[in-house]
Amino acid sequence: MRVKSREHYDLICTPKVFTDEVLAGRSKKVALKVLAEVKMLTPSGSKDLDNVYLHKIPSIIDPKRTRCYLVEQLDESTEDEPSE
Repeated sequence: MRVKSREHYDLICTPKVFTDEVLAGRSKKVALKVLAEVKMLTPSGSKDLDNVYLHKIPSIIDPKRTRCYLVEQLDESTEDEPSE
């Protein structure tokens, strides 16, 4: 599911989809760290380390306010250009 946010789109992933599709067998701890370092995940403010990147989605999308990962598009404009 995509939601318009700021100047780009964010992808909302349920924990099961995140585990099955995004992680695809990779270490969750390592993947979360890497995605956070490139600013594709933002902390939710939760003190629970297992849920630090889970956000409640807007009630207009899901009245139950399910917790999901909010994955932002990679901003490639900030990456260094390869040197020749």
